[in-house]
Amino acid sequence: MKSLRNLKNSLAFNKDLDDLMNTSKIATMIQLRQLQGTDWGEERFLPELRSFFSMLKKDVVYNHPLIVNENTTPKCIVAITSDEGFLGELNALIMEAALREQDVTKDTIIVVGKKGEQYLDEMKKSYLSFPWMSSDGYGELDKLSRYLVEKYLKAEFNQVVVVYADFKSIMVQHVRIQKLLPFPMRELDGFLEQSKEHEKLLVGPSRNKVIEGLINLNLIFLIYRIFYSSKLSEFSARLMHLERSGQEIIRVNRSLRLEYFKSAHSLADKRIREILSSRILATDKKIRS
Repeated sequence: MKSLRNLKNSLAFNKDLDDLMNTSKIATMIQLRQLQGTDWGEERFLPELRSFFSMLKKDVVYNHPLIVNENTTPKCIVAITSDEGFLGELNALIMEAALREQDVTKDTIIVVGKKGEQYLDEMKKSYLSFPWMSSDGYGELDKLSRYLVEKYLKAEFNQVVVVYADFKSIMVQHVRIQKLLPFPMRELDGFLEQSKEHEKLLVGPSRNKVIEGLINLNLIFLIYRIFYSSKLSEFSARLMHLERSGQEIIRVNRSLRLEYFKSAHSLADKRIREILSSRILATDKKIRS
């Protein structure tokens, strides 16, 4: 059985830990709400991009190698993990999904985030790495996007998918696999050739280069949206982890308090018996004398 001092120290430590977790929960909730309220131009970007694509001939667009590719291997799998704390389980799920997607003999894994790198290092797997997105983020996104497009056009891989945590709600985040290349035209399909501007449009240096530039721009947008969802999932997962940890501390504290009061009561009872016994002995000595 623990001593009263140890039990008291444990209760004090858990109180401090609970206060720290409550502070972290509040900070995480504020970050989550701020990110949810961020206006990053999604509603304005897609209509503008669609207007550019509508000026191009449909057959030219759909014959571009970034959009049409009959080969599916080798493949590049981009796994987006988080470097923040309390997210080991979510990072592990992302990396497990990426490894399931990989054909070890053909496919390449690109890891974004140090935690994902550590996971593959422990498993002695080969990979390429990119840094996690900074507060600005555009430079890293542009670098990653251009790298993927360059390697894809060189046929070093014929398909690119990204594995990330997709935000549904604070309570729910799913590991999602989304195709990046060949570029999915679902969001733009139906907007091609809506106008006849392409008949009098001068394009330089070539229509293929223009399409490549537009797709690279849209690819940056898609990756940014994925990072945005991943960051929301990160805050939500951390919030849920802190909440579960807080509940666990409450449960442990109940047990510690019960043990503390039992020990205190047992000690007090022992002292009372000892005092009573000593008084009885003292009384007996007086009577005998």
